[in-house]
Amino acid sequence: MIAAGKPKMVVVAAVMRKLLVLAYGVLKSQTPFNPAYRTA
Repeated sequence: MIAAGKPKMVVVAAVMRKLLVLAYGVLKSQTPFNPAYRTA
């Protein structure tokens, strides 16, 4: 299930970055994670 023929490590790096940005935002705002939160 690799989208658009991207190499596996590119996909893994993108997911890791997304999780890191999410974790940083939760720590920075000091609010608990809300999985139902939508920005748009």
